[in-house]
Amino acid sequence: MTGDGSILFFVSNRTWMKYYCKVFFGCLCKVISCVVVVLIFSLFVAECYYYLELKNIMKLPLLILLLSALSVFASEIPAFPFTVVNGEAKSKVRPDLVEIDIDLLAFDKSSEASLDTINQTMKLVIEVLQKNKIDLKVLEATDYYKKTIRDKVDGKELEILGYEISRDISFRWKQIDKYPDLAAELVKIDGVSRVTSDFTVSNEDEVKLGLISDACEKAKKKAAALASGLGVKLGKPYAIKDSGFRSSWGELFGVAEMFIGSGDPFGGGASPNLNNFFVPQFIYFEVTVDVIYRLGK
Repeated sequence: MTGDGSILFFVSNRTWMKYYCKVFFGCLCKVISCVVVVLIFSLFVAECYYYLELKNIMKLPLLILLLSALSVFASEIPAFPFTVVNGEAKSKVRPDLVEIDIDLLAFDKSSEASLDTINQTMKLVIEVLQKNKIDLKVLEATDYYKKTIRDKVDGKELEILGYEISRDISFRWKQIDKYPDLAAELVKIDGVSRVTSDFTVSNEDEVKLGLISDACEKAKKKAAALASGLGVKLGKPYAIKDSGFRSSWGELFGVAEMFIGSGDPFGGGASPNLNNFFVPQFIYFEVTVDVIYRLGK
C-alpha cells in the first residue's frame, strides 16, 4: 500500500472512532435522561397517591411542579440527528420617531400640598407641550404614586417627614429635530425630575420582521454548509424561537435576541446641542436567531 493509501486509511479510522464516540455519548445521555424521567415519574405517582389519600391541598403546587419537570425532560432532547445553527442580521437606520417620558415629582409635609404641587407642575408641562403644538390626545399618564418619607436612624424608621407624590407622562412624537429644545424647556420646570427619550422608526415592526427573515436565511445557509462538510443531507427545520426560550442545556431550541442601539449622536463632526439633548443620526437593529435542523444520512 502506498503512503497516500495509509494516510487515507488512518483518517478513515479516526472518522469511525469519532462516530462511535458520538453514538456512545448520545446513548449515555439518553440513559441518564430516562433514569431522571423514571425518578420524577415515581415521585409524581407517590405524591398523587398521598394527595388522594390525605386530600392535602398544600401538596397541589408540588404536583404541578413535578408534572412540569416531567414534560421538560421528556421532550427536551430531539431523538434524531440534528444541528443547532444561528443567523445574525443587522440594520442601520435613521430614526424618525421619539418616545418621550416625563417624570413629575413633588414633596411636602402634607399630602394635600404635595398633590397641589404636582398638579401645578402638570399644568406647566401641558403649557409647554401645547406651545410646541403637541396634541394632548396622544399623551399617556400614569396614576399618582404616593410614598411616605420617614426619618431614619441606624436603619430604623422614625417620625414622618412628609409625603412624596410622583406621576409619569409619555407620548410619541415625529418631530424629532425639535426634541432638544422641547426637552430643555421641560427640564427647566420645577417638579420635573427627569426627561428621557427612546428613538426608533415608525416602521419598526417591518424592520424587525425583515431582520428575522434575513437571520433565518443566514442560519439556513450555515446549516447547509455544515451538512455538506459532514457529507450528510440537511433536513427540515425542527424548531426556531423568536423570544426567550431556554432549556437546562442553555439556548438549545433557539433564541432570537433583538438589540437596539444608537449610533454617533453628532453625525461624525456636527456640534452638539448646547442644552445637552441630542438626536442620534442613526440607530441599530440587530437580531440573532438559533434554529435546529434535522440531519439526514
